[in-house]
Amino acid sequence: MRRSAILLLLVLLLSAPAPVSLSRAAAPVAVEPSPVRMTSGGCCTQPFWSADGKQVRYIDRPAGGKLGIYGVGVNDAGKGPRLISERIEDSRIVGDFRVETNGSTTTLVRLSDGKTWRVPAQGRNVLFSPDFKRIAWSITDDALAPERQVAAIWVAAVDGSGAKRVASVRRGSLSGWVSRDALLVTGQDPKSTREQVLWTLTIKDGQFTELARAERLRSAVLSPSGRWVVYYTTFDSDGGNGLWLASTSGGKPRALPRQAFGAYQWRRVGVEDRLLVVPFRPEARYHELWQLDPETLEMIQLTRADETPFKIANGDWRVSPVGDHIAYVESRDRNIWVLKLP
Repeated sequence: MRRSAILLLLVLLLSAPAPVSLSRAAAPVAVEPSPVRMTSGGCCTQPFWSADGKQVRYIDRPAGGKLGIYGVGVNDAGKGPRLISERIEDSRIVGDFRVETNGSTTTLVRLSDGKTWRVPAQGRNVLFSPDFKRIAWSITDDALAPERQVAAIWVAAVDGSGAKRVASVRRGSLSGWVSRDALLVTGQDPKSTREQVLWTLTIKDGQFTELARAERLRSAVLSPSGRWVVYYTTFDSDGGNGLWLASTSGGKPRALPRQAFGAYQWRRVGVEDRLLVVPFRPEARYHELWQLDPETLEMIQLTRADETPFKIANGDWRVSPVGDHIAYVESRDRNIWVLKLP
């Protein structure tokens, strides 16, 4: 029974990562936002945003309709959804590019002119640098046992030229671009069989710079600016369990207080990064939304359950690219709703 309870708690923590302090919170904002329902009939899950953040999109096959990507403008909720594309691959649009993977082939499509070309990513997805002039990907031999797997980290120009292997990381993964010249990478310390390490990797010289390490370092999420990374650790023998915040420029990671656990995602507010947190409170009827400043670790409450009742189903929510809304699946009716952020 105790083991089952521990496993259940672990699942909850992994699906909704993050302890955050509410004790430093400022007063809630004066104006409470009101959620707006975007779909009906409980049709859909996993909403995503158009690149400009003006439209919520999702994959659906409505009765009598076509399978495809449908969208609703954030200001057009009453008009109902419209078919955006019959290409499911369009859900993988990043900026001006669509990424298509098929077997051992990776293809990029530039939407502005329709030009198409293959890149040597061998069927893997690619991550674009902030200026969209480079791509990166990792290749792992999945046929090997997990403890023997090594991730090869590759970088190329966006047209696929000049591809080079910049590093190999045992049990590694590629998390994102810190800047146009550096990547965020996680992997196992080559001198230890226990610890996972979070590094920045400089593309020019393949230099690793350690940001953090732990026995079970999980879910490293890079902020929009590339300045911050949030991660959490579990079952650490040194007692360092919980949510941590590291600066990609270096320095000692900071542990965030453990008074609350919750789901988190980054938001851009102007040029600043903010961490949105939905505290994990299983006894609560509705969720609340809080915002953390990574510089000061101070939090403000964006919604209150008694004034803005909403409850996200299965951690299914997304922040818009411009940081002004969240789209989520409401647990009460299984429809997609949008909440405007203060």
